[in-house]
Amino acid sequence: GGGSAADDSDPLLGRVTINERGLIQFVNRQVVAMFGFSHEKELLGQNVKILTPPEIAKNHDSFVARRVAGGEARVIGTPGRHMLALHADGHLFPMSLAVEEERVGSHRVFHGTIRTLADLEAQIIADYHGKILHANDAMGFLLGYKLTSIIGKNVRMIMPRRFAEDHDAHLRRYRQTGQVRFTGRRQIVPALHSDGTEVTVQAEIAKVVDARFGECLAARFTAAPMSAHEAEVLVQKRVTEIDDRNAASSSVVTSALGTRSSAPSMEHRAAAPRMLPPPIVAPQQHPPGCLGRSPGTGRS
Repeated sequence: GGGSAADDSDPLLGRVTINERGLIQFVNRQVVAMFGFSHEKELLGQNVKILTPPEIAKNHDSFVARRVAGGEARVIGTPGRHMLALHADGHLFPMSLAVEEERVGSHRVFHGTIRTLADLEAQIIADYHGKILHANDAMGFLLGYKLTSIIGKNVRMIMPRRFAEDHDAHLRRYRQTGQVRFTGRRQIVPALHSDGTEVTVQAEIAKVVDARFGECLAARFTAAPMSAHEAEVLVQKRVTEIDDRNAASSSVVTSALGTRSSAPSMEHRAAAPRMLPPPIVAPQQHPPGCLGRSPGTGRS
């Protein structure tokens, strides 16, 4: 196989081609740099599994052989599959992999497109009911979703079911009380990839005032090099800590006032929204604000 001039002009995408035995036939300079090698000659002719962690490498030859024999294409055609890669110096880093299959005569070759996720930041903006109003292109690399498939959908679609089931209740409580567990700080959480697998991301959620959408919730996601199980343990620990603190705070307020504390007013809730950098592409027309009013009429 070979690469086009476009392959080397994109500073973000690595491209690698392997044959039916898993041997590398082509790599571009982005792959060489991404994995810490000095020259493409160090990779040409090597088995591609040298770029994967041991737990993947031990099964990779059988994956390729099964596909060549007509087996299921588990990875092929999946956009932005999230996985860990093995750097030449031995450390692991998160990457997004898309694989395409091509027939060349009586043989097949497999083309991989690689995007390192270490410096990639996906972003979505949602209203207070969880409806996704905007997402940037990085969502495709990080979680595999096409923008057309998520705009207008509920943010639950990127959550594992056990978290998605309670999310509407959390947002309802936020609309009523202004209290939410995870705003303003980064958290390690499991997320649901478009292929149905769970991946681990570092998420930051903030209440914002967006010039186009009014008062909204904005979320940033970056890849986190740990398992989904480890992320869930951290989430549950954090939830317990926050619930205990909220319970203690509520008890103090009730004792001091001698009465049940009331929910914060909308004025209080809207008093301190903060701005995130704007998403990449702004729509031409301003849609209604997140709270059902036009942008610019909300409190800032």
